[in-house]
Amino acid sequence: MATTPGSDLSFYKLDYNGQAFLPVTNNTTLCLHTSLGCGNGYGSTDGLPFYESYTAGGQGCGSVDLTQMAVSLGVSVTWYSPMGPLSFSLAAPLKKPDNAETQIFQFSLGQTF
Repeated sequence: MATTPGSDLSFYKLDYNGQAFLPVTNNTTLCLHTSLGCGNGYGSTDGLPFYESYTAGGQGCGSVDLTQMAVSLGVSVTWYSPMGPLSFSLAAPLKKPDNAETQIFQFSLGQTF
């Protein structure tokens, strides 16, 4: 994404979303998912406008302290039921920021990812 020529703001954003589905058995598939993005202002625009900023843990990326980023490892199972997808996730924190709340179990009904 880039701004329209003649606009008051000049910035760019590059986004990538990827998924890979790997068969494990005849009835089980492993899904790997990633979302990456970067962007910045150019010309007279310093950084991204607030409404275009990426967020990490509820903070704008410009103010994120990478040493305080959480890292976790887990598994998730999704069942495509007649009511819609049901997802159950279990994860364990590998690196927990100071005073962070952890959520080991997560359940979701509806859209996945």
